Amino acid sequence: MVENIPWISADDYDLATLYETLIERHERVSPDWGVPMMAVRLMARRAGLDSVLRGLELHGVSWAAERCRYEMTARQEFFARVVARLPVYDMREAEGAARELAHDLAVFDSSQASTRLWKFFGRLLRCSRERQLRASQGCH
Repeated sequence: MVENIPWISADDYDLATLYETLIERHERVSPDWGVPMMAVRLMARRAGLDSVLRGLELHGVSWAAERCRYEMTARQEFFARVVARLPVYDMREAEGAARELAHDLAVFDSSQASTRLWKFFGRLLRCSRERQLRASQGCH
């Protein structure tokens, strides 16, 4: 429970802070780049970068892209959960935030964002494999 906001758990507060930070960070770039990269950062934060790389190695780019989409829908579910707990809330502000979340999901599902995400994970997978190859050959 957060000290001044009894209906918000510490975990929810941390998530809200993370979402706000990522939104501020990625609003400076085009949405078709910023939204997928926000999803990648959320996934890496939740699972850890090593787990993401292992999953990418084992299951491929489509697995990683699906996990990113999960992060975007989890973000919407978080928002709904928090708004439902608030005792009094400006519904216009809530509706604006809901529209923004829906827009982000639509951007994430667009062909431009999907292509960028697939290319990003493809490069990440190649870099990971090259690093593993160099390590196995004794190179640094």
